[in-house]
Amino acid sequence: MSQKAAADSGSVARGPETRVTRLGPRMVPLDNLLPHPLNSNVMSPDLQAKLRAHIKWTGRYPFLVVRPPPDEPGKYQVLDGHHRVAVLRDLGHTEARCDVWQVDDREAKLLCHLEPSAGAGPAAAPGRASA
Repeated sequence: MSQKAAADSGSVARGPETRVTRLGPRMVPLDNLLPHPLNSNVMSPDLQAKLRAHIKWTGRYPFLVVRPPPDEPGKYQVLDGHHRVAVLRDLGHTEARCDVWQVDDREAKLLCHLEPSAGAGPAAAPGRASA
């Protein structure tokens, strides 16, 4: 089965110990979103202003990629979308569109270092270890 077909089915094997499972899209209260401690993504003030203007004008943005952390039920760690969370809060939103994935710490670390253009969750960037 191709990686895309496996991703579409909701679960992708990543080696003998790793399993990535897509739990699916859902609206998550912003208060339940936690930053992942390894996120090091930086956005210039100009780009953040453009992101804010776009979300304010269109109401559209790519889904945040999140995972349920192992030790905080009901919460979600943001793996991709930290700046969108800040902009949504600034604009007065109370919840965000999220794509929820069940991933281990290794996969979460890789997702925190995705290039912004990779998007769409763990199965979207099979060679992302070098990103």
